[in-house]
Amino acid sequence: MLHIRKIKLTGAKGYIVWTETYSGFHETVDEYNLNTKDAKFFSSLKSNQRKNEYLATRILLKIVAPMASIKYDKVGRPSLVDSDLFISISHSKNIVSIITSNAPETAIDVQVFDDKVLDLRKKFLSTKEQKMINDDDVKLNSLAWSIKESLFKSIRQENVPFESCLNIENIGINTVDCNINHPNIKKKLNVNYKVFDTFVMTYIC
Repeated sequence: MLHIRKIKLTGAKGYIVWTETYSGFHETVDEYNLNTKDAKFFSSLKSNQRKNEYLATRILLKIVAPMASIKYDKVGRPSLVDSDLFISISHSKNIVSIITSNAPETAIDVQVFDDKVLDLRKKFLSTKEQKMINDDDVKLNSLAWSIKESLFKSIRQENVPFESCLNIENIGINTVDCNINHPNIKKKLNVNYKVFDTFVMTYIC
């Protein structure tokens, strides 16, 4: 059985839900009564991890929007059918999360802590941000990567250079001051975050 956690958003209509899957979880699919369309797609998946993610996402959706279904646009961004809420989905290794909100910029990202993020930091951090964030701090670099992912999801643009267009100004307690400097979008945003033992979660709502 999954241990599912849920947070009601303050200041916005909606919820965050997340869970941790486990090896063999996809084999319990018959317990969850997927609809015909979802069951067909599930059976077409080859990777067990992808099956875990897909099944967990549908279970989480039933908690926050039981009458809705998910559809994807041509670049894979999700939206809800039969709901006035916006949705964002994220998964990293065994963590799967969903946020629903009435805010158009709704976004969520999770990142399981991994030393590999240290090798990637120059690809997503500006020179200024690299000076702000220690190059040996896995948790802080994972947080920065997750912040950029949430910012990217929130603006729904393609081909966005993370290091120059998505900017971290100040990391505070539970929130981060950011600004977006994109040819089509220029604005300030606050990104919320929560740090857990094995992963970090960031979200915009």
